[in-house]
Amino acid sequence: MKKKPFVILAIFIYMFGFFDGKYQVFFYKGIKYIYEVTGLPIPGKSSKNKDPLLYNNIHTEEEIASFIKIYNNDDVESFRKKLNTIIFGEKTNLSNNKMMQSVQPDFRQVNYRDNIIKQSITINMEKNINSILDVYIPKLHNNRLLIYYHGHPDSYSTDYMWVIDSFLEKNFVVMAVNLPLQGDNSQPYVDIDNVGKVKFTSHDHFKFIDHPLSYFIYPVIKGINILSNQLNIDDYSIIGLSGGASMTSIVAALDTRIKNTYAVSTQYPLFLTDVWDQDYGDYESTYPDLIKDIGYLNIYILASMGVDRHYTQIFNLYDGDYSGGLKYKAYEKIIKSQVDYLSGGSGRGGDFNIISANTIGHKISRETFDLIYADICKH
Repeated sequence: MKKKPFVILAIFIYMFGFFDGKYQVFFYKGIKYIYEVTGLPIPGKSSKNKDPLLYNNIHTEEEIASFIKIYNNDDVESFRKKLNTIIFGEKTNLSNNKMMQSVQPDFRQVNYRDNIIKQSITINMEKNINSILDVYIPKLHNNRLLIYYHGHPDSYSTDYMWVIDSFLEKNFVVMAVNLPLQGDNSQPYVDIDNVGKVKFTSHDHFKFIDHPLSYFIYPVIKGINILSNQLNIDDYSIIGLSGGASMTSIVAALDTRIKNTYAVSTQYPLFLTDVWDQDYGDYESTYPDLIKDIGYLNIYILASMGVDRHYTQIFNLYDGDYSGGLKYKAYEKIIKSQVDYLSGGSGRGGDFNIISANTIGHKISRETFDLIYADICKH
């Protein structure tokens, strides 16, 4: 009789897990993370693969290679222009975007700590959407800029000030960027035709306005332009995490001034996101025109190509989100081979690499940071 309460409790726990797994309410994401890391199937949800280190790829190597449309260096430039058009519109150069230059940036400066100034640059865009760039400037900086593009949710300052401080200790200028609508960025009411005023709190709301990706990309490029003139910067590197990593890849694909790019826990291409029905990524990283007309494999090539440019993806082996495991193996050799071919095999015309970090979670670990910092110093 004493075992009866335990039996009832066990049944309750199982049924709770069953319904939460099936209908994805309550604690689904947390439970999903635990089961992904341990490799166990979630109750109530069929699992195609019990081992999180394996991946379900329904495409052949030849099919994946066919997604690449950049065959020569002329294609590199034409696809870069095509990407620019998708982001900013027809006949618009990213450095001279009239739509985005209607309001001049605002500057605010305070002392961060001894010999380091924090300069906040507010990039004002249409529809009262802004992006606040926090720039940390050591008094004796080394003329090198490190850009950190944070992902979802919240602000870079919540968990990643240690990344900022670590580069400041090495005298880098650091520009920290949050995704639109996050951190201290505005969440304005936007007047939508035939809808009325909608408060923009979700990136899904960007589907209602023209050139939605420009609000994610333009502030970074504008910040580079400002700091290049203000501080005589001559070396540019960028690190992105999660959703910020997807945007980082696009920024690097457009702006060849960026020498070193690190996309940490970035989204996998759509053809590798079929295991979990919620893992297709955020609106900005699955923007239809971007996916259909360019495709992420071609973005990876663009982000890699250029004299002494290096593009690196870093995946945490036990990532509980949509970017863990070993799925990258489906395209790693294909992209690397194409970049090597386009650069003439020298590596000086472009370099593509993937690192698998033995890390649990969707984050930048200390181990990953050490790898990135050593690589930046090497180049």
